Amino acid sequence: MSALYDALFDFESRRRGDGAYPVHKQLRFPEGRYVDVYDWIADRLRLRSADRVLDVGCGVGFGTIRLAERGVAHATGITISRQELSRARRASARSTRSGNVDFVRGSFDQLPREAFDVVVAVESLKHSADLRITLRAILDSMVPGGRAVLVEDVFVGDPARSDARRVVGDWLLARLYTEADYVMGLGGGGCRVVDLTPAVRRRGRVLLAAQRGALNAVWVWPGATRGAALRAFRGGLHLERLYAAGAMRYKAFFFSKDGTEPR
Repeated sequence: MSALYDALFDFESRRRGDGAYPVHKQLRFPEGRYVDVYDWIADRLRLRSADRVLDVGCGVGFGTIRLAERGVAHATGITISRQELSRARRASARSTRSGNVDFVRGSFDQLPREAFDVVVAVESLKHSADLRITLRAILDSMVPGGRAVLVEDVFVGDPARSDARRVVGDWLLARLYTEADYVMGLGGGGCRVVDLTPAVRRRGRVLLAAQRGALNAVWVWPGATRGAALRAFRGGLHLERLYAAGAMRYKAFFFSKDGTEPR
C-alpha cells in the first residue's frame, strides 16, 4: 500500500510545486465560503486553542497545516508514504505554525491511545484493510469527549459492477466500504452523516474519455514504479466513473468519544 501512496504522490508532485497541496477532491461550497474541505471541517468541529489534533492519512500535509493554522495547541499528521512524509515536513518548516505541527510515518491501526482531542481523516480510510480495526484505533486515540470527522468516498452501488471491481483491484482495497460499514464500525449510534456529494466538482465525460487515452503516458513517467503508478491513475479514473453513475457518494461522518453527536 505504501507503493500506491508513493505513486499517487509522484503523479501529483509532477503537476504541482514543492509545497503542501490538497490531494483530495475539490468542492464547490455555496457562496465560496470555504477554500477547502478542511476549512469546512474546522468550523464544524469548533476547534479550540487547547486542542491536540490528529490528521489520519495526511498526504503531503496540506490539511494538517491548515488545521494547525487555526490556532490549535498541536497538529499531527500521519502517513504510510515516505515520500509524502518528506514533502509534508518540508512544507511544515515554511508554515507560520511550524512549532505546532509534526508529521510521522505509521499505520492507521496503531495510534497513540487517548492522545488527541480531535481526529480528522479525509479520503484515507478507504485503504484500510479492516475498517472495524481502523475505526477502533481512531476511537481509542481520542481522549474522553474527543470529537472527530471522517470524510470519505462511500459506495452505494452493486459490488459486481466492473468499475467497482477495478477500483478495488487497482487500489489494492479490501473492498468498497458503505455508509453502514462506517456507522456500525463507530458503534452504530451517535454518528451524524452529512452528504457532500452535491459539492463535488465533476469532470465531464469528454475529459474522462481523454484520461483513458492518457493511461499510456503513465508508463513513461520517470522515477515511479510504473505498475503502481498505472494502478493509481486508473483506479482514480474508475472511481470518477462510479460517481458519474451515481454509485458513489462523498460523505462526512461526525462522532465523538462519548457517543454523542458533535454539533
